[in-house]
Amino acid sequence: RFELIGRSPPRTRVSVHDVLRRLARYFEARLPSLGSRVRIELDLREPEPVVLGNEMLLEWAFENLVKNALDSLAGREGTIRLAFVGLTGDRARYHVSDDGPGVPAALRTSLFDVGVTTKSSGWGVGLSLARRIFVDMHDGDVRLRPTTSGASFEIELPLAEEAEIAAAESGDSPA
Repeated sequence: RFELIGRSPPRTRVSVHDVLRRLARYFEARLPSLGSRVRIELDLREPEPVVLGNEMLLEWAFENLVKNALDSLAGREGTIRLAFVGLTGDRARYHVSDDGPGVPAALRTSLFDVGVTTKSSGWGVGLSLARRIFVDMHDGDVRLRPTTSGASFEIELPLAEEAEIAAAESGDSPA
């Protein structure tokens, strides 16, 4: 996956719903072995939008958000929620939320900077990498949403236009 960073990766039609379903299955299968009492909830209502993107990179970015949520729960009981919250114009909006301790106020403005972490053994690269994938490589956005408890990230990804899809699938991607 690292070889795709810093390049213009191939982009095709991607169902983010499918990416999130696959991630949920992946983590749910591993939660019992982690001794964790964490539930992963999916809320993927219709419509199921299609974005133009690199499926592997999008999965990696969402995986980083889920791993951070899991780490924030630190073995406590809790819920990680992956939700499609709707369309806004030409963008699909998703939330990745948890009911853990939340993000300290002092870190909220620098959370996506390299080296910023709340973990004693963390490197502080996961959220920076996720931001680069969502923003720089997919023309989307990711931000920490204000919450009274837990942490919640909002991700916006541009919907694929039919012309972009045809160009990408023929190898003539304008991106």
